[in-house]
Amino acid sequence: LFIADTGHHRVIVTGHDGRFLAAIGSGRRGSADGAASAAQFAAPQGLAVHGSSLLVADTGNHAVRAVDLASGRVTTIAGTGAFEPAAARGKPLASPTDLVVHHHSDGAGGDQVLVAMAGRHQIWRLDPSGETAEPLAGSGEELRLDGDFADSAFAAPSGLALEARRLFVA
Repeated sequence: LFIADTGHHRVIVTGHDGRFLAAIGSGRRGSADGAASAAQFAAPQGLAVHGSSLLVADTGNHAVRAVDLASGRVTTIAGTGAFEPAAARGKPLASPTDLVVHHHSDGAGGDQVLVAMAGRHQIWRLDPSGETAEPLAGSGEELRLDGDFADSAFAAPSGLALEARRLFVA
């Protein structure tokens, strides 16, 4: 099990019995890639497994990070640490709070990571490598408004769940 230990700026790994196995992150607030023991997070929240990586919504750093589950190495795949919108690796994100992996089982394309972008009041999509990131749904206005992707609005979305082809947003 992977647990976002938000207040201690790390991710905890436990067995299904709750037994502590490892910590990912030094426990010091910051933004540093590297080995699990030296890496730094700032209030990580949402987590999702994609292949052999654990994806982390590193909310306080306005970034999405990947942890190689074999080596424990942490790498930033999207975001720069600045609170601003953007559309590619190395560009700023805005308070990502949760993420979920959408697997394309119909062969229509590669997997996508859907991200609750609380600071932009939108849902974004990015490819797991972080090469592209862009808004998927939400006008960017802080409202609760049903509608198509571009006209809908959210107020600081904070949680995501995917069931079949439906995305549920908290």
